[in-house]
Amino acid sequence: MKPTLVTSARHVLRGHTSWVYTLAFSPDGQTLASGGWDEWIRLWDVKTGRQLAVLEGHKSEVYSLAFSPDGKTLASGSANNNSVVRLWDVNTATEKNELTGHGNVVHAVAWSPDGRWLASGGYDRAVRIWDIDGDPTTARLQTTLSGYKHKLYSVRFSADAAKL
Repeated sequence: MKPTLVTSARHVLRGHTSWVYTLAFSPDGQTLASGGWDEWIRLWDVKTGRQLAVLEGHKSEVYSLAFSPDGKTLASGSANNNSVVRLWDVNTATEKNELTGHGNVVHAVAWSPDGRWLASGGYDRAVRIWDIDGDPTTARLQTTLSGYKHKLYSVRFSADAAKL
């Protein structure tokens, strides 16, 4: 069966107090995460448009979001003086870990297809690869790729995770 193109809004999601910079759908398509200028991440039920949770913890704008392949963990990247990657438990809406090391805005986060690795990149012109190994609470920096001449706005793993 061919999907139908939606040409009108199903829901208007209200809650953010300023610009929304990033969106991410959960792998099952049931949850939408949004983040932006107001420092909050909101989780939404796609079917009903109802807000499920507000994730608070960033102290500056949220620029990047990505769900883990199993949909249990949400990674988020932020800006300026608190340039960190945070890992959130989607079911409990609680923070599981704060990954530090970036020197400026974290503008991109991406999971490897198997969920073992998380890559982050941003204005500090470096990509950091974090080893999640099934437990966000024990995530650790595996390696840093540096030497880029410009700010990074996107990172992505290949389907086989052999390339970044």
